[in-house]
Amino acid sequence: MQAEILARFKPEVDVSSLIPSMRSAEQSMDACLRRFRATRHMILYYEDLIRDNNALSRVQEFLGLPVRRLSSRHVKIHTSPLPDLVDNWEDVRRTLKPTEFARFLDG
Repeated sequence: MQAEILARFKPEVDVSSLIPSMRSAEQSMDACLRRFRATRHMILYYEDLIRDNNALSRVQEFLGLPVRRLSSRHVKIHTSPLPDLVDNWEDVRRTLKPTEFARFLDG
């Protein structure tokens, strides 16, 4: 029920601050990776978890944990393509297209 309500919500992205916000996020991530470069770490993206059934097993191995089948009661809320989820998608697309962030427009 709550998932259905959330799924209907279509946010409007503030395109005037989109590029600066994305650049700031990348700078923060780069700074974090530099600070921890001497620390044993693993980079894992959400998309890795979705596409690769063995991703969580590798995380457990990395952490030195026994590999177990993990499950969650969370449900996927948004199942539509990204253009259908953002109220002002065309504005977002026009803003990102000529930038280094155009890669985020692909599925």
